Amino acid sequence: MSARYFYLLLLCWVWLMGTSGALGQRQVFKNRSDETIVGFLFANDIFFKTDKYFTNGISLFTYNELLKESPLKWANIKTHGSKTDYYQGLSLISNLYTPQNLSDTGIIYGDRPFTSYLLFGLNGISNNAADHYRLTSDLWVGVLGKSALGKQVQSFGHLIPPNNPPKGWDKQLSNSLAIQYRLRVDYLAFKFARLIEGVATAEANVGMIDIKGSAGYFMRLGILNPYLSSVGPNNSRNRRYKRVSLVQLYLRFGQEYIINAFDATLEGGLIKQQKNQYVLAPNEVKRQLWNYHASLGITVGGFDLEFRGDFLTKQFKGGTDFKWGTIKGSFAF
Repeated sequence: MSARYFYLLLLCWVWLMGTSGALGQRQVFKNRSDETIVGFLFANDIFFKTDKYFTNGISLFTYNELLKESPLKWANIKTHGSKTDYYQGLSLISNLYTPQNLSDTGIIYGDRPFTSYLLFGLNGISNNAADHYRLTSDLWVGVLGKSALGKQVQSFGHLIPPNNPPKGWDKQLSNSLAIQYRLRVDYLAFKFARLIEGVATAEANVGMIDIKGSAGYFMRLGILNPYLSSVGPNNSRNRRYKRVSLVQLYLRFGQEYIINAFDATLEGGLIKQQKNQYVLAPNEVKRQLWNYHASLGITVGGFDLEFRGDFLTKQFKGGTDFKWGTIKGSFAF
């Protein structure tokens, strides 16, 4: 099956999963997702002592009851009904990508181009514990290229000794409009008490940053609150309603098979202001990838923290497999 048909089939399946629960009753019921959740995510390959490819990521996000009345709430697919806890949120994402050699001021042919993107997102999550699934939908709008300030962000980070600021950002991809949509389904396949959970996943991304689909799984082991009980920690009132524990400690590991039809960070943006100085040719980009991840998570009351490591197979000819680490934290009020 070609990458194009795989992606289309996956997108249709995720769409059907997301809309099937909304085809019946349309009344919005009171649910238990009225926490205010505020969080951050910091990703960097420095955790594995490298400085290449996906070299830095910063994200800020919030979910809030008031956002459910926003005039932009139509942008997120949701399921309604007494079985569903729905979360509406906002996010801001900054991601940076570089080649292996940061000291060369010229174009490094056969390697990843310098680029970054900055996106503002509308995020929606439907947790349906009774039917064992979570539906996530995200709409992001922003820019890829110089206006995303990747050069400034990385140069600031390299002020810390040994102080070796990158030299090649003047050859980065040109500015390009970035609009991206993501649908994801997590299906709780099995669980044992509150000690083990197994979750099957499917995801479809379409837009100007990338066009890709993935399928995979992850497992959680430890002292668990149910995965579908929230999108993060719970405030004190909802801990009572949901009958979740004050403390959670778990290991998580999993993998995804990815079909990558388009990647603007390698091939250049779709709607750009001027011609790029350098991009990888389509036949240089790997279309089938594997991602493996493992993490350690802890929740104490209304605060949670997760440390995660990712390993991704090489994205282009001449490239290498690579890995990065992520710290994610969030608070519930």
